[in-house]
Amino acid sequence: MNKNFLVGFTFLMVAFFGVQTQAQAPHHHSGGDSTQHHDTMVITKATGTISGVVTSEADGLPIPGAKVALASESAHNGHCPGAEKRIVTDSLGAFSTTVDTGTYVLKFSAKGYTSEYYDNASSVSAATKVTVAENVAVSASAALAMYVAPITYTLQGSVKDSSGNAMKAKISIFKLQDNTFHIDRAEAKTDSLGAYAVKVNSGDTIVVFAQPADHKYASEYYNNQKDFAGADRIAISSDVTGIDFVLDLKPVLPNGISGVVTDSAGATVQAHIKAIKLESGKKDKKYVAVSDSLGTYSLTNLSPGTYILEAIPESGYAATYFKYDGSTTLIKSAADSVVVDSTTVVTGINFTVKALLDSGLATVSGTIRNQNNASVSDAIVYAINSSNKVASYAIVSINGRFVINNLLPGTYTIATSSTDYSAVSNPTITLNYTTSAYKTTAVTVNEMATTNVSNENTVVSGFNLAQNYPNPFNPSTIIKFSLPEKMNVKLTVYDLMGREVAQLVSGINEAGTHSVEFNGAGLSSGVYFYTLTGNNLSLTHKFVLMK
Repeated sequence: MNKNFLVGFTFLMVAFFGVQTQAQAPHHHSGGDSTQHHDTMVITKATGTISGVVTSEADGLPIPGAKVALASESAHNGHCPGAEKRIVTDSLGAFSTTVDTGTYVLKFSAKGYTSEYYDNASSVSAATKVTVAENVAVSASAALAMYVAPITYTLQGSVKDSSGNAMKAKISIFKLQDNTFHIDRAEAKTDSLGAYAVKVNSGDTIVVFAQPADHKYASEYYNNQKDFAGADRIAISSDVTGIDFVLDLKPVLPNGISGVVTDSAGATVQAHIKAIKLESGKKDKKYVAVSDSLGTYSLTNLSPGTYILEAIPESGYAATYFKYDGSTTLIKSAADSVVVDSTTVVTGINFTVKALLDSGLATVSGTIRNQNNASVSDAIVYAINSSNKVASYAIVSINGRFVINNLLPGTYTIATSSTDYSAVSNPTITLNYTTSAYKTTAVTVNEMATTNVSNENTVVSGFNLAQNYPNPFNPSTIIKFSLPEKMNVKLTVYDLMGREVAQLVSGINEAGTHSVEFNGAGLSSGVYFYTLTGNNLSLTHKFVLMK
């Protein structure tokens, strides 16, 4: 029987006979008793059933263990719009589940088969929606095509020092999902000549990381990159050669930073760790490490100074800068600093990363460019929901593009996190499964030429931003700043997500000390940041609105 016909027939039956959504208790009367007893109303959840069979398109046989994801298109009985419900087919390839009444998108997948949406659609936008009425059973089956194994190619290169000597090293190949966080890892080791080779799949996009056995040398991503977010992406369409590394000596110092990455439940998480040395007037120095299967990481032989650290988990968790209290933040200026001297290993620099929210089937893609309209690749782009929580994120590709997947229907602010850029625009996107399951947008950022250490009254050639007073404040506070000469400056307030809250100053200001009042009467209690920029300088301080 045609599946669409069955669904339509079911709707007609419901419309004809009607449905009852409330159960009412009977009236109770005592003989001669004039007292009226109030009826008791019991609200019951309106539910129906979705069932079906998942089979192989090649031979029609059932597929046991196939996964069926059902994503609701609207809120029902307090459930999140679009939240996924996942079930698995039985030994006969069958499934059946009770769901709240409403409209659903179904996605079918199984190991060894190509995933598809109902009814034989390749995208959520093209999917045939399934509407469930109360006490009605709806049938939705799928026949999956066999997965065609990709062609494999060989990726090879070498690892040497600056003098051309072969080096022993572990090579990690990170397979990326939509050019963002990695979902798989392969490893290889160099031979006596410093050479390595590894099999990779056609169509994959990868990042290559070299970790020398001799810890006197610094690890790096391919093409002398010190950042996973900014690492070169390599698209595989044939054999790849020349992925060579020339590793640099670290400063020979018995110091470092170490810690562990866990989630809020204490489970260990593998992640890419970046330590950024804060140097005013210079490009920040970066050191990188990859945590092991126990979530532990170690950075050694560091240039003495003040650092902030960032953790980018493999998948399923949001990235964060380090904070001593274990909380998370997306913006550099909110990070806590770690001071490293020439002889001490600073331990206990631990990250607690937060799991991303329940996944949906909608997507946002776009570009990120600087003020000169050039592509920016060293950045992470987040989708922040209406509750100020990270729903999903993506790492920008080498050509400035990003794809944020697994979003529920709803409205999101698109925010950026970067060690070298600050956001100019934070666009808002609204998604649904019917007409807007896939949207595009553009994000603009400004390059930060210098870096300051948060929570210090840093002075750069007379360019000064003072700590506000009072702090905490309610509802207003005074911010003072000093300029060594007449210049064009901006004084901007941001929230914890890096979104602009207010612009207090914008334009030409005379040399000397200036005072500005900020009133937060319309804001909720919490931590905010204010940043003074001008003449390629940038200073930031944290303040607290407490109502």
